[in-house]
Amino acid sequence: MCLTARSTGPCNTSVPDISDMKTETISGICGLVVFLAMIRCIAEPLRLQHFSSDPVPLPAIEPFLYGAFVSALVFGGMVIVHIKKQYKLNIILCVLNTLILIFLKIKYQL
Repeated sequence: MCLTARSTGPCNTSVPDISDMKTETISGICGLVVFLAMIRCIAEPLRLQHFSSDPVPLPAIEPFLYGAFVSALVFGGMVIVHIKKQYKLNIILCVLNTLILIFLKIKYQL
């Protein structure tokens, strides 16, 4: 029996809260955003090489390599956190990844 005033049947505690479902959805979207950022950081040096007649020097692609490395680490962490169902930490990792990529962009003035 449920211990509420109006309920006479068994409690249904398996129904998730709406805010938990929204947090899980936002967490999944954050995972997609970080994955796409990683793909973008990996593809940018290839795009630069494709449209350049000269070989692209390492200092020109260094910030993209750093960004891809950071995004790969964060994405790996997000997968582990998502498996453990800590969705709010997943969202925090996405925001942290975005801030690091913005910092790299400002530092290298791209």
